Amino acid sequence: MANNSSNSSHFGGMEPYREDWSMPEKMTPQFKLGLSIYYSVLISIAVLFNVILIGTICSRRKLLTVTNILVINLAIGDLVTSILVVPFDIDLLLRGVFPFGKVMCAFSSMAFLLSLPSSVFCLLLLTMERFVSIVFPFHRIRYIRKRNTLIAIGIAWAYSLLFAIIPLFSKEEVVVIWMEQCHFLYSYDYLYMQLGLNFLLPVCIIVTMNLVLFRVASKHACDMKRRSLIGSNHRVRPSMIKLGANIKAAKTVLVLVFLFLVSWLTLILLTFLNSLCKICHPEYVTYLGNAINFSSIALNPVLYGLRNSEIRRQINIQKRNFLSLFCPSYAKVPASDRSMDSSVYTTHYDVNSRKSSFAVTFITESET
Repeated sequence: MANNSSNSSHFGGMEPYREDWSMPEKMTPQFKLGLSIYYSVLISIAVLFNVILIGTICSRRKLLTVTNILVINLAIGDLVTSILVVPFDIDLLLRGVFPFGKVMCAFSSMAFLLSLPSSVFCLLLLTMERFVSIVFPFHRIRYIRKRNTLIAIGIAWAYSLLFAIIPLFSKEEVVVIWMEQCHFLYSYDYLYMQLGLNFLLPVCIIVTMNLVLFRVASKHACDMKRRSLIGSNHRVRPSMIKLGANIKAAKTVLVLVFLFLVSWLTLILLTFLNSLCKICHPEYVTYLGNAINFSSIALNPVLYGLRNSEIRRQINIQKRNFLSLFCPSYAKVPASDRSMDSSVYTTHYDVNSRKSSFAVTFITESET
């Protein structure tokens, strides 16, 4: 065993049995308190917003699209990190020791090792779904189905869990409490496999697909602009409307991918530096890397919820329903939501306006 993960560094490179090993410079109490408060705010935002996002999508059947099922999967992964990983970092910052024993040491370390592959494979599935929808739209109905999506999600989680517990099958001691610190030992081979198979390879696929999506989206955007300049009398086909919604969703996935890369590349760079020199940078740098990495768990639900207009409208409806319990005036639906919400909008049409109501329903469904 050559490498280890502790609650302070996760992918760190400390060897607990070296007597000549010395800790990096100590962090100030003010820094520890400030970072603990920041972590606590992240947990609160992540739990609240991810629960709201999941509840909003599940509350309406029309929102349970393939894309939003994958978003729910991403939200579940963020909840796992916010509940099972970050609290241990807060406790370590405040106490300076790990008092929970070997079982919780192994549990918290494996929860973190689970977070990387689960997040990256969720983004991979999201990118693949958008890729097929835009580049191969006629094959989407055949391959992109809810049943296939749920199977793919199950396989991704099973693989991530299996990879996280691989170190436990080692013949050597894996979980060590040394100097009142939690150390989860694993080899450099495991570390390189984790970074190669569960980060570099899927990220290369994700980036390649997004480059193709960007090229296709730019081409179709120019085509739609050209059609609009020909004349306002030309009716926009539903397929073009659906394509525009798919491109918008693809842009959201691209932003999520960018956020993922920024958050994880920071931590992985520190991991690489730790493998080269274990005490070359101050301890607070590692914690700042963890803070950047953990920021995504709070930003993901905010980002997707704000960019998806149908989810925003449904959140507003749920908010008004809750506030109407205390103030009946909130029960009135604003005209902006009523005009776009298909369930309300269609009540203002008679039988002769089915085409119009269908068009509105089609748009709201395709946005997800």
